[in-house]
Amino acid sequence: MPIEFTHVPGKSAYGSFFYDFAETATKLSLIEDVGFQKIVVDDPAGLLTNMDIAAQALKRTASLEVVLTHWAGVVEPTVAARQLAALDARSGGRLSLRML
Repeated sequence: MPIEFTHVPGKSAYGSFFYDFAETATKLSLIEDVGFQKIVVDDPAGLLTNMDIAAQALKRTASLEVVLTHWAGVVEPTVAARQLAALDARSGGRLSLRML
């Protein structure tokens, strides 16, 4: 029976207020190197922030899949569908969607 581990990244209580792309790239590289297959992007800031974080994660990794949380009704459905399809196509099909 296969077992799948998923990494859900979180912020440190002592972390900087500003987003640090270099630190994120280092963490993503470590996550990918130790064999994780997926990360979940579920920031309370909402879909647009989540899409940006997911895009950065997909851009900085080669094989890591990203599970993006989307709240229905936050963005016009056709706009969200186009943006998510474009992100999935650019990542080579490594984007999964988690609907809430």
